[in-house]
Amino acid sequence: MDRNQTSLLRGMALGAIAAIAVAFPAHAQTSSLGGAIAALTDQLSAFATSLFEGESLSVWLGAQFEAPQGQIWVDLAWITAVAVIVGWGLAFVSRLALSSTIRRVEVGEARVWWVRIPMALGRFLLVSIPAVVFAAVGAGVLVYLAPDDVVRQGALTFISFVTAAWLGVALAKAIFAPLVPSLRPVPLGDAQAVYLFVWSRRLINVLVFSAVVVEIAEVMAMPQSATLLLAKALGLVVALLIVTVILQSRATVGQWIEGEKGGPAGWRLFRARLGDVWHVLAILYVATAWTVWTIAIPGGFDFVAGNTASTAAIVAVAWVASWATRLGLQRLFGIGKQIRARYPFVTERANLYLPMVRRILVAVIQVIAGLTILRVWGLDVWSLLATDLGRALSERAIGIAVILAVALLAWEASSAAIRIYMERTDDDGQPIVRSKRARTLLPLIRNALLVLIGVMTAMVILAELGVSIGPLLAGAGVAGLAVGFGAQTLVKDFITGMFILIEDSIHVGDVVRVAGKAGTVEALTVRTVRMRDLGGVVHTVPFSSVDVIENMTKEYSQAVIDVGVGYRENYDEVVEVLKAISEDMRADPDLGPKILEPMLVLGLNELADSAVMIRVRIKTEPSQQWAMRREFNRRVKQRFDELGIEIPYPHRTVYFGEDAQGNAPPLRHRAEPKP
Repeated sequence: MDRNQTSLLRGMALGAIAAIAVAFPAHAQTSSLGGAIAALTDQLSAFATSLFEGESLSVWLGAQFEAPQGQIWVDLAWITAVAVIVGWGLAFVSRLALSSTIRRVEVGEARVWWVRIPMALGRFLLVSIPAVVFAAVGAGVLVYLAPDDVVRQGALTFISFVTAAWLGVALAKAIFAPLVPSLRPVPLGDAQAVYLFVWSRRLINVLVFSAVVVEIAEVMAMPQSATLLLAKALGLVVALLIVTVILQSRATVGQWIEGEKGGPAGWRLFRARLGDVWHVLAILYVATAWTVWTIAIPGGFDFVAGNTASTAAIVAVAWVASWATRLGLQRLFGIGKQIRARYPFVTERANLYLPMVRRILVAVIQVIAGLTILRVWGLDVWSLLATDLGRALSERAIGIAVILAVALLAWEASSAAIRIYMERTDDDGQPIVRSKRARTLLPLIRNALLVLIGVMTAMVILAELGVSIGPLLAGAGVAGLAVGFGAQTLVKDFITGMFILIEDSIHVGDVVRVAGKAGTVEALTVRTVRMRDLGGVVHTVPFSSVDVIENMTKEYSQAVIDVGVGYRENYDEVVEVLKAISEDMRADPDLGPKILEPMLVLGLNELADSAVMIRVRIKTEPSQQWAMRREFNRRVKQRFDELGIEIPYPHRTVYFGEDAQGNAPPLRHRAEPKP
């Protein structure tokens, strides 16, 4: 035996002794653990007497083989056999008569629990009818045969306990439904259901037939000490069977206790440790219950059995309350299809908080159930809440919970109002485009509200805990003043950023040039502007470095284009071609909506070395000027090539000069032969 097993057995033994010591003062008026040990010694002594000094037991055993006691056993055997055979035969006939009805119930499908439970109950009642027939027919046979009192009582005991076992197995079959998963009222897998049903049937049969043996022994006047020994031995067999089930279910139940990985770290650690040692606690409980029953502590077994039943009832009520809480929250905070379709973020926020609220409420139910169970077993924790300290802590906890709830409600309401405004759609389901100023300022306002609500909530909670927030505010003011002197650039960033945002100079999505950097504005804070240039480089510029803001996409944009043509081309004809190209672009279904006005010809802008430069301007939507410029140049190149309009490029004219008569000097050249 290794060290872990030795520690386990030692812990079980100490726990059993402690449980006996607790049971004795409450129910046997024994003042110390020594009284419990003395009572246990007396019981063992009585058992030994019944075994080794059992003169009365030997006399009883000898009398069983002599008349008239032997005849009683014979009568008991054949009368019980007749009653059982006749009763079982008629029960079998009733089973056949009900088989079609039972099959119709079993082939039905129930997808929800409130349908499964009535169907499982109906199936249990149908399966129980043969057992009732067996009991009634067996009792009728006994009445007809009219045996003496001892035989009648023994046979009736056997028939009663067989009926009880029959009904117990039928109830287990209705609960676990090993072969009919569609009627299973408990959430179990097929393998788990079969395992639990098989072991439930074994325990029921062993327990019932053990009781039959003990009851018949009493009916046949077996000495009390021997009967008691027999009962304790059979009880030990039942206890060992229960321990076997516990050990076989160790891993499965441990995983179920450990549950999901979510929740607070402390609660997860507690469930993990409980899942590791639950079988030790269960075996300790079984050993304690059997020991209390064996040494016959006055009221001890009733105490253990009654508190066990109360604990099971509390656990069942807590489970039902937890299930109802989950279902009720799901129904109460369910989001309708229209709201989900119009405001998808509402479902997102509900799914964010609903699991947290569900876990909190379930945890409260579990804590209340745990405290109630402790009170049932004699440890009254609720009385601690009645003290001044308990009331004070309860009031503070409730106050803090209310403050957090109000703060969370205020934050969600303000955040939802902003998102609803930003994501509102029209009657056709199309999103309403908000101004860039709204898209820029509202996220900043939401962040500011988050900071404000968080700071105010923290102050109110500190005040609720009894902390004076006056010195804290004064200290914060002094610290703020010191930070202001030490961080003048930061303050400048903040003030400049506030004025830039208020004056509506920059929006998210604008293309701007500030502090020598240009790019698309991705984010704005009260201190910095973040831009991404054409190459993907992100520039973060503090507002204190901004002297001039060049916004190239404010309200609209202008595409200024210089078109160069040769000196030999007619200016007016080229302008008409350019206008025609502009009109073609405005007629385009993709480009036309982005052009706000007809093209404006600014005129002949420059007489360059190699070309005549004609400048035109196209007014476009914001950020569309570069795309329009590229498309216009593409169409100009294509159209000029079709019409033969020269697009010059830099070139030089070589001039050889003239003589006095106006003749150009000859150009001499020499042809070299090919090598």
